[in-house]
Amino acid sequence: MQEIALFGTVFIDIKGFSKNKYDPVGRNVGNVQFIHGGVGRNVAEDMGVLGTPVTFVSTVDDTAMGIDVEKRLWEYNINTEYLKKVEQNGMGMFMAILDNNGDLAGSISSPPDFIFFETLLEEKCEEIIKRSSHVALEIDLNQKISRKIVDTANRLKKPIYGLPGNLSVILADKDILMGMECFICNDIEAEKIFDCSFGNDDLDLIKAEVENFANKMEIKSMIVTMGEKGAVYYQKSMAEAVYHKVNPVKMIDSTGAGDSFFSGVVSALVQNKPLEEAVKFGSEVAAYTIQSAESTCVGFNLK
Repeated sequence: MQEIALFGTVFIDIKGFSKNKYDPVGRNVGNVQFIHGGVGRNVAEDMGVLGTPVTFVSTVDDTAMGIDVEKRLWEYNINTEYLKKVEQNGMGMFMAILDNNGDLAGSISSPPDFIFFETLLEEKCEEIIKRSSHVALEIDLNQKISRKIVDTANRLKKPIYGLPGNLSVILADKDILMGMECFICNDIEAEKIFDCSFGNDDLDLIKAEVENFANKMEIKSMIVTMGEKGAVYYQKSMAEAVYHKVNPVKMIDSTGAGDSFFSGVVSALVQNKPLEEAVKFGSEVAAYTIQSAESTCVGFNLK
């Protein structure tokens, strides 16, 4: 049976939505919401909505809010037996300010204490990965955690699908991407990883850089997203990288769109769908999330 072991973080997102044009030094009228978030948690929920079997590996606080996070995951049939409850600092906090167009105007992030995640993996990493068919990884947990997961998955010959968190691990150890089944990031992250500038969104340059990096790191398939400008994707069987255009949509909230794209792509790839089809599906899922106040694709209709 195909089941993804997903390793990532849980955050509580505090979102402030500005009603009018956002003034960074003045008072802004709008509304504030507390929302379950975190790259890993978002991806887990997205995959659950899409009907992809997933075991979510993370830590949460043993509080009413932590219990609420787990209960919501249960609603989408997500396996939480490896969701470790700790007294405090098992979850992170993320504060986001969104302007009247739904774009991120500023943010502050307070990560969880990863010592609890490290302890969980010392006891269960081999067991979790051995029983799974694929591994999905929010790479920037910390160096020790990410390296242990990658090394264990490689040794057990389980394909790895990776996406960045804050780039702290990737920029310190790019070799962690070596041989991944699929790696997905956005254009801003790609510039930092490739150590280059795409200038005025030079498509030929982006395609060349994606192709060169994927081949150098022996990544089987790689995708760089560019928001409303589309995406560039590449895999070893292709003669060159390909540009994927997306249809414009009305933006409500851009938060979580990249997580939804990753979830859609991976959900398709683990079903052995072609990369082109997976990118198209990921774009549809991300577009749905952008048009929702949710940070995931809750309500997405599988056709």
